[in-house]
Amino acid sequence: MRALMHTFMFNAPHIMSTSALIESDRQHLIHPVASLRAHEQRGVTILKSGRGAWLRDIDGNELLDAFSGLWCVNTGYGHESIVRVAAEQMSRLPYATGYFHFGSEPAIRLAEQLVDLAPASLRHVYFTLGGSDAIDAAIRYITNSRTSITFRRLTCIAARPATIRRQLSRPRSLRYARR
Repeated sequence: MRALMHTFMFNAPHIMSTSALIESDRQHLIHPVASLRAHEQRGVTILKSGRGAWLRDIDGNELLDAFSGLWCVNTGYGHESIVRVAAEQMSRLPYATGYFHFGSEPAIRLAEQLVDLAPASLRHVYFTLGGSDAIDAAIRYITNSRTSITFRRLTCIAARPATIRRQLSRPRSLRYARR
């Protein structure tokens, strides 16, 4: 797998025709939040580049990215200062876990800056990868901290069913208390 990733990322890109890309997408890629049947009929919109809030597809059409890359590109695309800093960090340490007792300078510095901006009662930061991950982590934090304080396991979390996504790592351990 490592050799495949290295070949894919660092060797000269294999140029595929638009029709070959569309067919390969149809055969190999699953698109979340899209009906498979509708996607097969409609086909894929292949994105090629982005600048600011705009994306350009392989045919040259410009599209407003109203999702901000599904909320992970909130500064827009193509900001050279961000690209430069990201490239420098990627060459040094592309990912560092915060699990167990691990930390990294960028995460520690960002946490300190966020705490400085937050209300005085918020003194800690927990970084996650996204919404479902954040909910799952919050549930683990609550159950673990309650167990360590009271020595009794938390067995029920009350929530509106529509507010907790079903993509949690422990969905069967949750029971919804209805009012």
